[in-house]
Amino acid sequence: MNPMLAPLLLSFTFAAPPAYRLEIEPAKEIEALLTQEFHAPEFHPTEWVFAAPRPPELPNQRDIKAEMIVVGHKIEHSIPHHALIIARVPVKEAHPMKVEVRYQALLRTVKLIPLAAGAKHPEIPPLNEEERREWTKPTEDFAYEAKGFQEWLTHHKLRREAKEGEIEFARRLFVFIATHFKYHLAEKMDRKPAAVCHAGKSDCGGISTLYVSALRANGIPARTLPGRMAESAKKGAKIDGVAFYQTHVKTDFHALGVGWVPVDPTGGMSQGEKVDDFYFGQDRADFLAFSLPAEHQFEIMGLGKQKVSGMQGVAYWALGKGKLNVKDSEDWKVEARLLKPEKK
Repeated sequence: MNPMLAPLLLSFTFAAPPAYRLEIEPAKEIEALLTQEFHAPEFHPTEWVFAAPRPPELPNQRDIKAEMIVVGHKIEHSIPHHALIIARVPVKEAHPMKVEVRYQALLRTVKLIPLAAGAKHPEIPPLNEEERREWTKPTEDFAYEAKGFQEWLTHHKLRREAKEGEIEFARRLFVFIATHFKYHLAEKMDRKPAAVCHAGKSDCGGISTLYVSALRANGIPARTLPGRMAESAKKGAKIDGVAFYQTHVKTDFHALGVGWVPVDPTGGMSQGEKVDDFYFGQDRADFLAFSLPAEHQFEIMGLGKQKVSGMQGVAYWALGKGKLNVKDSEDWKVEARLLKPEKK
């Protein structure tokens, strides 16, 4: 670890009891269908391997069910994995492969609210040592130890002050990003934090990575949450000329005594100069997170060890001969059933 970070991480070991709590309410049940079709006209496959994300249980999403089918084909073998659905499909001839992934979930609203005067602090267990290490460590994506990024944090005073709580710093960082960065989407982008802070713009993946990296650099556990909005894709929809199928990336951070606090840093950028808490500390049950920002490894016989991370759709591999130049198309459809508010 960068030695200049060690004092920072130790400075906030002991914190005052939080002045907030999370209010969580069931909001809707959704059924979603992700359809992706793959066609490789110059390739003669003997087997396809498909992997789809298995969404995690989070404060805003519960009772997750996920199932993958390959239309017109029998899945001969599934590779067990806690975060992925992986299927091997033998084929005898080249033709388009249509994969459908069905999701069911209970989505819940989450809202960060001040703790009432005299109210008892909820008993929220802290992260264990392994969890805290997992969600504060630098990685290839969250490369917060990079010299350029560290200099950027210092120059803009994005260092957590001695008496500044996790929530107060996370909000200050959220407002800074919302008022200093612009949204930009392109087919190929460098989303590492040093590149994003230098460019001053990125898409939801880059902005969320920047936000999480800055939180981790200040000793606050944080995660990106790639997934899709809980509404159907609109035909022909594009953002900056790139087809849009409701993919999005949100984030959350862990505050001691409060839990995982939701934040949509890209949403904050849409508010202009008047940034409030509409996208900070709130989840409106409008999003299904597909995965956590962890790298998943698994073995495919004939192809060796494979790695995936940050999935928002179906990944594929193939065994056979020829050029694997894949043309793909996709769709995302969601049906929702609103739930009546619970009586208090």
